[in-house]
Amino acid sequence: MLDCSIIEIGCECGHNQKIDRDFQKKIFGGEIKISDLTNFYKKFKCTKCDKKNPDVFDSNKNQLFDKSNLIECETCKGFISIPRQKAKEGTTFCTPMCEFGLPPSTPEERALEQKKRKEFVQKNNALGRYHDLQRRLESKMYTMVDAINEFKEKTISKSEYETKFKRFTWWIKTEIEKEGGKLIDNPTRYIDCPDCGHLTLVIWSPKNQRYFLGCSEFHNGCAWAKSIWKY
Repeated sequence: MLDCSIIEIGCECGHNQKIDRDFQKKIFGGEIKISDLTNFYKKFKCTKCDKKNPDVFDSNKNQLFDKSNLIECETCKGFISIPRQKAKEGTTFCTPMCEFGLPPSTPEERALEQKKRKEFVQKNNALGRYHDLQRRLESKMYTMVDAINEFKEKTISKSEYETKFKRFTWWIKTEIEKEGGKLIDNPTRYIDCPDCGHLTLVIWSPKNQRYFLGCSEFHNGCAWAKSIWKY
């Protein structure tokens, strides 16, 4: 099991350093999370020789970064952690956020995302870049992201989330059928992630211009995803 409560940094100069939660907050401004390993790795350096890109291990001796085999993220140019490489073999993206444009999950990041949403919609409405179907689908891209945040904040129940999930997946089906698309699997079979049991999200991929199902715990390393709409 991955555990970042203590991070051990090993430099090629031979110096090793352990960073506990208190020290993490002091030098990084917050606790290190599995989902943010790439961002934190940019800040890691040896306190003795000041070199960057060291070997990094968690408290259970799981290797998080190997300085001799660093793979660069295609989007942000940071380095992809070993847990991410194992979760999604052959990936060239450090997080689902970099791969699919998924929104962050912290309150501060969500506030910034709200601002980006407005700018995004205004820009694309003005440019008229997309086909009518794509615009209709894309205009509701945050529907289930908002719903999962409401569930996590306990403003809606699980049954209410499931109702939103069913209605939204049915709406997508109705919209794509207007243009000859079809549903190829029953989305209600995947309300709970088949891999970890947490709730499933309906996610819009800017890269592929379509919806897919993905685990709501992608920030914590669950890589399950499935495409059920064809159009």
